Amino acid sequence: MTKTVNLTGKRFGRLTAVRRDTSSNKTFLWVCQCECGKEKIVRSYDLRDEKVKSCGCLHAEKVKTNTRTHGKSNTLIYKIWCSMKARCYRKTCKDFHDYGGRGIIMCDYWRNNFISFYEWSMTNGYEEGLSIDRINNDGIYEPLNCRWVTQAKQARNKSNNRFITVDGITKTLADWCKFYKVHISTAHSRLKKGKTSKEIFIKNTCKKRRMK
Repeated sequence: MTKTVNLTGKRFGRLTAVRRDTSSNKTFLWVCQCECGKEKIVRSYDLRDEKVKSCGCLHAEKVKTNTRTHGKSNTLIYKIWCSMKARCYRKTCKDFHDYGGRGIIMCDYWRNNFISFYEWSMTNGYEEGLSIDRINNDGIYEPLNCRWVTQAKQARNKSNNRFITVDGITKTLADWCKFYKVHISTAHSRLKKGKTSKEIFIKNTCKKRRMK
């Protein structure tokens, strides 16, 4: 039978063990008092292994420190950073399918530290009114693959990088235009008219070859 270790009065991070909780016969639980004044019931081995160090207030403070101490929480560039994270990681985001759903993520250097993203932006052309743009549409958000551009230029980049499937092969519109030797403006015009993926390039299919 496992011997019960008396933790009464012992301190674990911000928690002090007050008394044994007897509501469970299978797990050794302790009622602990946190420095902030709240009580928390913790398993004895979580206390001894220092897996739990507070009632939860410590984690909340760390999150607050990481997101607010830079003093830029109300700035546009901070909102841009938050939007990037949402597109890449939040499945409920309306744009997740086109980003995180395709494997587009943020490098750890930016994802875990807003200031790193902010400092890169300040030395790489950021101005209010510009948008973050990935040079390689299939690449991730990272310093070597990003730039600040006007929204008009980003819109052109996105339209050129629209994904089209032809004969089971999916490529960007720009890639298909290059393959079939169709001008990008012609392809856009046919798209607006509701043409199918094959009809977009129909005048050029006589020279069609399967794309590798």
